[in-house]
Amino acid sequence: MSQEETPNPAQSVTGQAQEAARGLRTILRLVRWCLAGIVCLILLGVIGMHFLKSRWETLGDLTPYFDFEGPDTKFSRLERNRAGQQPTEREARPEKSRSSWPEYRGSQRDGYSKETNLLEKWPNGGPPELYRQPVGLGFAGFVISGGKAYTIEQRREYEAITCYEFRTGKELWAYKYKAYFKEQLGGDGPRATPTLNGGFLYSLGAEGHLVCLRADTGEHVWTINILSDLKEKNLDWAMAGSPLVVEDLVYVTNSGQSGESLLGFDKLTGKLITKALVEKQAYVSLMDVELLGKRQILGVSAFNMNGFEPGTGKLLWSFPWAPEYHNNCAQPLLISDSQIFISSGYGKGCALVQIVKHDNDSTVVVFSALEMWSNLQMKNKFNSSIFHEGHVYGLDDGILVCLDVETGKRKWKKGRYGYGQLIYADGKLIILGEKGQLALVEASPDGWNEISKFQALKAKTWNVPALADGMLLIRNSDEMVCYNLNGTNNE
Repeated sequence: MSQEETPNPAQSVTGQAQEAARGLRTILRLVRWCLAGIVCLILLGVIGMHFLKSRWETLGDLTPYFDFEGPDTKFSRLERNRAGQQPTEREARPEKSRSSWPEYRGSQRDGYSKETNLLEKWPNGGPPELYRQPVGLGFAGFVISGGKAYTIEQRREYEAITCYEFRTGKELWAYKYKAYFKEQLGGDGPRATPTLNGGFLYSLGAEGHLVCLRADTGEHVWTINILSDLKEKNLDWAMAGSPLVVEDLVYVTNSGQSGESLLGFDKLTGKLITKALVEKQAYVSLMDVELLGKRQILGVSAFNMNGFEPGTGKLLWSFPWAPEYHNNCAQPLLISDSQIFISSGYGKGCALVQIVKHDNDSTVVVFSALEMWSNLQMKNKFNSSIFHEGHVYGLDDGILVCLDVETGKRKWKKGRYGYGQLIYADGKLIILGEKGQLALVEASPDGWNEISKFQALKAKTWNVPALADGMLLIRNSDEMVCYNLNGTNNE
């Protein structure tokens, strides 16, 4: 073997050491790159979360997916607020209201208020704020009468039917029972606005608890669960229809997936009196209407709009109306004593329906329902429209639209408010947008005229406003706020 070919042990060891060092440096570089990548991801995550949180009040539609505070913090804040309120003396009765808002969307469930002398235009930043405070989770609105305001809200693992002093916001009483409906896409908590009638308050919880309380004191009168007690399953988005009192009975609908869906209970005892209609239900509240001289209960199921005879629950007429997913959510509108406007989202659109009474030799009155027109110009997803002076105003997949109700033709479409809610008062539309903005828009077919707009609430807002004595009471799952809209008596 030549000298060149003879291995040098020192060189061999040195080469191995160099190779090991190169491998170690490579590993260290990889570790540094990994650490740098992790740091960058953390920084991007922090920046992204900070951005989302800073944009929270304009991203109401993300509420079901992101909750930076968490419900426990919300509940704790509510509890601290109520604990800090001074108790109202029994002798100091709340000031009586001059007007009322006794049911979901007002006395006729049509969102129409007869209030007058309201502010023609709101100041920058909104009308005078009377009070603002935390409130429990849920999508119910308020009902107002006798100087008190009522709603239902989620407080930890309990549904709470609550009563507030209307002018101050002080909690007067809360009736709680264990129930907690959770739903990731829509949101948690009860959906249905309570109903005031004859000194009693009727409330339907998300999981089927139908409760009757004395409105003045909150004293429990009776309770029945229209789901579990009748061996019925809940709907996907839970019980959402407000109770309806007609004469001696209080009516509600359950899911109708196993048996009769229209239920009538004795309003004083809770005894089940009437059961009718085996048909899957949706999320529309029943209405008390008069059509062609006959009092009827108007309802919208998953598949049809129906008219029922009070007392017996007998089906008088039916009109097919089945949107995709069977999600009928918006209230129909009574246009005349023989015409009804109906609208749904999910690509269904709207229609004007004519109710016809047929003459026959029998003593039994026969009705039928005919379509006058239908189109896609108004698609009310779960945001009910308003009828005023021959025109329907509503949110067509989040954009405000005015329709001529006689022809179905669109007069104008403008103003993005998302899936919010609107009511009518004193020639104006009061719109509570999905992202918590309040807007005042002229109710005119001549064109869209937004008079005022400001941010009233943060996060997703699907709850219907309530108006009485010139005071507007609104809420979502975070806060409740009361504004003074009085134009001539702005106290």
